[in-house]
Amino acid sequence: MKNIFLLLVLTLCIASGFAQNEVRFSGFILDANDNQPVEFVNINLLRQDSTYLGSAITDSLGHFSISFQGDLNNNYMLNFSHLTYEKKSILSTPTDNIRVQLNPSGYNLSEVQVKGIRTKAINRLNMEYLVSENLKKQCDLTSEILEKIPTLFVDCNSNVYVKGNSNVLLLKDGVKISHKSMLDLIPSGSVQKVIVSYHIPSKYANENYSAAINIITKRTDGLTLLISPMASVDNSWYDTKVNLNLEKGKNSVMFGYRMHYRDLIAHTTNTRFDLSEATKTFAEIKSNPYSWKDNELFAGYTYNPSSKVQFGAEGYLSLFRENTKKEYELDHRKYNGYHERFNTQNYKAFVSYKDSVRQALVEVSYNNENIKDEDEYFLSQIQTFQNTLKDSYRFNAEYNTKIASKAELNSGFKYEHVSNRGSYVNSEKLFSGGYHGNTYSLYAECNYIANNHITINGGLNMYSYQRKFDEGQEVKNFNIFPKFMLSYAWNIHHNITFAYSSHIKEPTLWSLLPFVKEETPGIYSKGTPDLKPVRTDKISCEYSFSKGNLYVSLTPYYKRIKNKIVSMEENYLDGSLVYNDNLKKYQEWGTELSFSDNLFSWWIVNANVCGYRQYISENSYYNKCLNTIDWQLVSYWSLAKKWAITLQYIHNGKQLSYNGYIKPSNTNLAQLTYKVNKRMKLYLIYVYPFGKMDDERYICSDKKTITTYQKIDVQKVLLSFTYNFNKGKKSIKKDIYINVDKKYD
Repeated sequence: MKNIFLLLVLTLCIASGFAQNEVRFSGFILDANDNQPVEFVNINLLRQDSTYLGSAITDSLGHFSISFQGDLNNNYMLNFSHLTYEKKSILSTPTDNIRVQLNPSGYNLSEVQVKGIRTKAINRLNMEYLVSENLKKQCDLTSEILEKIPTLFVDCNSNVYVKGNSNVLLLKDGVKISHKSMLDLIPSGSVQKVIVSYHIPSKYANENYSAAINIITKRTDGLTLLISPMASVDNSWYDTKVNLNLEKGKNSVMFGYRMHYRDLIAHTTNTRFDLSEATKTFAEIKSNPYSWKDNELFAGYTYNPSSKVQFGAEGYLSLFRENTKKEYELDHRKYNGYHERFNTQNYKAFVSYKDSVRQALVEVSYNNENIKDEDEYFLSQIQTFQNTLKDSYRFNAEYNTKIASKAELNSGFKYEHVSNRGSYVNSEKLFSGGYHGNTYSLYAECNYIANNHITINGGLNMYSYQRKFDEGQEVKNFNIFPKFMLSYAWNIHHNITFAYSSHIKEPTLWSLLPFVKEETPGIYSKGTPDLKPVRTDKISCEYSFSKGNLYVSLTPYYKRIKNKIVSMEENYLDGSLVYNDNLKKYQEWGTELSFSDNLFSWWIVNANVCGYRQYISENSYYNKCLNTIDWQLVSYWSLAKKWAITLQYIHNGKQLSYNGYIKPSNTNLAQLTYKVNKRMKLYLIYVYPFGKMDDERYICSDKKTITTYQKIDVQKVLLSFTYNFNKGKKSIKKDIYINVDKKYD
């Protein structure tokens, strides 16, 4: 027994003697002649016996970082190599403040084609981020990778925000992702680079996006399975996510399933004030249950016969069901019951070609939306039925080419045909209607890099819109949407961009439905089928500063919106009818500030603040001007290797509308994460730890004011986990420059 005890003690001593800590080399590589940062330097870290430990590539700021298991007191060898600089080696102990100067070798970089990616770089108009292997290990989901990037934010409903705006275009290898819920179908381990563009290409001028995110991936043979369920403690909230990806040779298969379930309680208060009679009417309605469930299915297949050609097909299906029962708050009398079925189908096929000079893409797609809802009003014993069917057929062809070493041309054509049929039945009679529509879009855009400081971008989108109704009424619209940007960069860290852009937004299906529906006692609503598309013109001047992990931008802007869709009020039966109409002109002046930095190695902050002044000259019964501040904060604390805390908060200010305003709800979330092992993470989530989910709408006329206030009981504690299984070839980082003298494979 004594011998066994001594053996255990000896074993522990030996183990502790060989125990190693995680240490790091980091620093900057500079040009020996002008002391400027050198990008794309290949750094290899070796032991003194030439054992390979790790490698890195410098970013646009000349910065690099390598972490490994080792001893703080030992010397290690660092080899530096670059195509246009002489090789250099140094012997050093681990440190975070290395500054190495390299002497030019005499090679001219303009004579050599270099392909590479940057850790963090500004190419004048876009921000590019290389996703490190270490970051991939930390993030099980692609959405978690996006959360680590400056100015980006992902909420608990998978909405992606860029500088506080959620109208974000998501692309995978340059191809549009059909639905935001498919973001996490991209395996996090396949993500190589994320490109964030704050200026939308001309081809998307008719889709109302505020920013674009292009996720660049690398195919590797293998199987990836991700399972992520989520449930609230009180059983009122369930989410489930299952993703399956299979890469084998030239073939790729993706499958995804998502389920969302909510069983909540909502409180709505409507206040109508008659100015002529000085009377006030209240209606307090409780929705219990306010429940809905959505099942989403996605399947995709791609075939790559060569490195240049890709064929693909994908399909998306959503089955949405909503059930609500409303009663009066005070005496609990039943008001109405609401049942809705909303089915959505998207199918797309595409073929693409890409080489070092040209890129071409052809897409065809079909979209189907089918709405069936039923309302039962208990007191009046009235039932209403509504059915709407919308079919869309789309075609897109685009061609991109490099005109010269400094210029690139993007051009294309898009066409869409829409057929919409609707019917509405109440106890008295049947209403029906429909329309057919066609849209055409022809666009071209050129990007020119004048020199190391100046980049010029210009584009044009010609857009034709036509909608014809069964009754013979016709809506036509033709617009030209120009775009221009001039960017100037100096001293590596500073960049200023002047931009003018314009885009269009078509009316939603709901805003076009012409059927009258009683929302709450005395308040009726209906859509307007002849609404015009909304046009937005924006001028901005952005200054940005980037150094290391710090990113700051300041953007004053002016925005003008023509035909903005707003709510208006008129007398109807025993109450008021709220309907949609186009506003002639809306104007907005503002300044936006974005900030992102690693305040400490364990604390990351992303913040965005926008203050602006809104103006509507047509307002007669409410303020013509309104000052508003929107802000957003994401704070991430890495407390230890396995523990992390995330806090997210979005504040939405009042939005000026026609003779009134809209105050959207604020949103906030706190999340505690524990990493069990390389495959599993546990989450404790607190939804709305601060405040409550409530929104308010106010509208007035010469004789009446209507205030609608809604609060939803959504303060919940959620438990979740993610299980990520990978089998197959691991992602291998390939260095841009190869050290021919290395002694390892």
